[in-house]
Amino acid sequence: MSKFGLWWVKWNGSGYKSRMSGTAREFRNLGFDSAVVLFSYKHIRYTGNGREDAHYLSRYLQDEMDISYYAPIPFFNPSKRPVGDTAGRFEGSYWAGWIEDFMTSSDTNLKGFYWTLENAWMFKEDQIQKQAGISFSIIRDMAESIHNNGFEFIWIPSACTLNLAGTNIFPMGKYPGAFEFFDYVFVQPNYYQKSIISDGKHTYRYNYEKLVEWIRTLESLKNRHDAFNVFMEMEADRSLLYNYISKTHIEENFRESLIERCGPRFTHECLIQYTNDAKETAFQYITAQKDALGWKYGNLAYYFSVDFDVIREMEGFSRRFGEEYV
Repeated sequence: MSKFGLWWVKWNGSGYKSRMSGTAREFRNLGFDSAVVLFSYKHIRYTGNGREDAHYLSRYLQDEMDISYYAPIPFFNPSKRPVGDTAGRFEGSYWAGWIEDFMTSSDTNLKGFYWTLENAWMFKEDQIQKQAGISFSIIRDMAESIHNNGFEFIWIPSACTLNLAGTNIFPMGKYPGAFEFFDYVFVQPNYYQKSIISDGKHTYRYNYEKLVEWIRTLESLKNRHDAFNVFMEMEADRSLLYNYISKTHIEENFRESLIERCGPRFTHECLIQYTNDAKETAFQYITAQKDALGWKYGNLAYYFSVDFDVIREMEGFSRRFGEEYV
C-alpha cells in the first residue's frame, strides 16, 4: 500500500525550481511514500533534444529530491505541440532520449517515470490527428524500455465520464488497455473540479451518487479485465484554504465559482462556508469509496495543488469523522 503525492516543478529560464510550499521531509511527514514529479507544459526547458532537456531536470532532482520519486515524461512542448512524432516509433524519439538520460543517473531515489499526458482516450486515431494522443505502440515500447531497466511506470489519466469502458484505460475495440503498460494507473474522477458528468449520451449533475457510481464502474472494469493496478486519484486544492481565497477572491479549480457564491462582498462568513464545502467535497472521495466498495483503496495518488496546508487541512477535517486522509 503506497501513497503518491504530486510534486510540481517549473523551469525559470536558467534551471528547475520546486513550486511546492515545503520540503521533501515535510512531504514525507504528511504520509507520502513517493513524489510524482510534474510540470505545466508552459514551464519546461525545451530545445527538441530529449536527452539534453532531461539532463537539466535529472540533475536538479538528483540534487534536491530527498525522497523516492517518479520523473515526468513530457508530451507537450511550451507551444502545446507534441515533443515527438505521436504516430512514429519510440526508438530514436525525443521520449527515448529523455528517458535514457534519467536512466544514466546514479540517483537511488529515482523509482520510475510518470507519463504526463492525461488524455484517457490517448490511443484513438482522432486524438492522434488532433495532436492530443499517441500510438499505443510507442507507449508499449516506452514501457518495455522502462521495465527492462528496472524502473516503474505511472499514469494518471483524467476521466470525468461514466463511460469508463469507452476510454483507453481498458481494452476497447482494436486498442489494448493502457493499464497493461503501467505499474500504476490512478484515474482522475474530477468530482472536486466539475459539477457535470456525461455517459457519452446524456449529461448529469455530478452529485455524490454519481461519484459512487463512477467508482463502482471503475472497480467492475478492473475485475473484468484483471486490471488490479488501476486505482483512483484523490483531488483537492487551495480553494479549501481560507487564507488563499480571502486574498485572491477566486477559487483555484473547485467546482463552484467563488465570485458567484461570495462576491462582491466576500464576507468572512461566506468564505468560511465556501472552504468548508470544498473540504466536504474532497472528503467525499473517502466516503464514496467506502460506499461503493466497502473499503478505501490502499494505493492512491493525491493532487493538492502546491500547498502542503491543503493536506493538513484535509487531515484535520477527516479526523473529525474518524478517517485518515492520506
